[in-house]
Amino acid sequence: MNLSQNSTVQLTELQILMLKAALLDEPQTRTAWHSLRSQINLLTLDAWANDLLSLIFRNLSQHHIDDPELERLKGIYRHHWVDTQLALSQTVDMVTALEAAHVSTLLLESAPLAERYYADRGVRHTTVDVLVPTLQREQALAVLRTLGWTFNQRRSPSVATAAAMQLEHQSSGRCAMLHWHVLADSCNLTGDQDFWAARVPFSLNNVQTTMLNPADELLRVCVNSARHNPAFTIRWLADAYKIIETTPDIDWGRVIEAANKRNFTLAVSEALQTLRAVFELSVLDDVLQRLNTLPISQAELRDQQIRHQTHEVRGLRFYLQEYYRLRLHSTAPAENLLLLDYLTQRLGLSHRYQLAGYFSHRLARRFKRKFSSTT
Repeated sequence: MNLSQNSTVQLTELQILMLKAALLDEPQTRTAWHSLRSQINLLTLDAWANDLLSLIFRNLSQHHIDDPELERLKGIYRHHWVDTQLALSQTVDMVTALEAAHVSTLLLESAPLAERYYADRGVRHTTVDVLVPTLQREQALAVLRTLGWTFNQRRSPSVATAAAMQLEHQSSGRCAMLHWHVLADSCNLTGDQDFWAARVPFSLNNVQTTMLNPADELLRVCVNSARHNPAFTIRWLADAYKIIETTPDIDWGRVIEAANKRNFTLAVSEALQTLRAVFELSVLDDVLQRLNTLPISQAELRDQQIRHQTHEVRGLRFYLQEYYRLRLHSTAPAENLLLLDYLTQRLGLSHRYQLAGYFSHRLARRFKRKFSSTT
């Protein structure tokens, strides 16, 4: 389903039915679920569907819609609930240690979404995502090492070229993400100040931390929507819907202003168009009209096109555009970062001389795929 001639977001009818069965009111849920039941086999569904299946279970249960598959759905829900408890426990340990060391924390992604907007720990796959101020990244890493969290030091990303890094716990093997920028496409030393200034209190297992306010949370979800990953496409749509549904007084002016300021007008408009089409959210009509009056630069148009590329086809042009965005919106040290150094850091390489081999290898793979498809 192509939702808009200006949008590259595409959803299958199956994905749309799953979203409606998971999120809408009783009559629409019942209709969507009955259509789904004739089209799916819960045992053979792709992995991307798991998040919505636990959400579908809750929605069917709340609307007292009986079905022989409820027990199987309940099993998926319970699995998510147990996994979430483990993730939240590790999140609490990290937050407690960081706050004790006077490192400010803000939770991103699934923990605040599950608690604040879904109000249910079993309906969303939960990861450990903790944001710290950009200038406190090294202090945060030192604290987390004492808890057993490790990372690949040879591939440690620069503050100027990345927004987060993956950590792994020595004993449990679980992974966590340490973030120092809210948006992966907006990495500079001062770019997150307005997010921190407008953050709101958040309590997790009686431990005090913070989260983004609803407008900023929605902005982040929309900006991150351009990923060629079926699981993420489904997840961001559900997340954005729940934020809007549970926050009738959301500050749309802040969303629009932030999108315009950061050159994400097109990304946010495209995401909201998709939401409007799937869920028939008339509340978005005025917002979309206001977004459509804002000017879109050629740089933003190119940037949005490239962001939609899959990892398999991303080449030098993608990274050049990314570098351009970084230089355009960044302060030192990013503004003084040479292109070759940026590419080396961005691709996780150790030395500049590895760049030629990296892109030669990718080019050879692309020609091989193209040749294979024509024979």
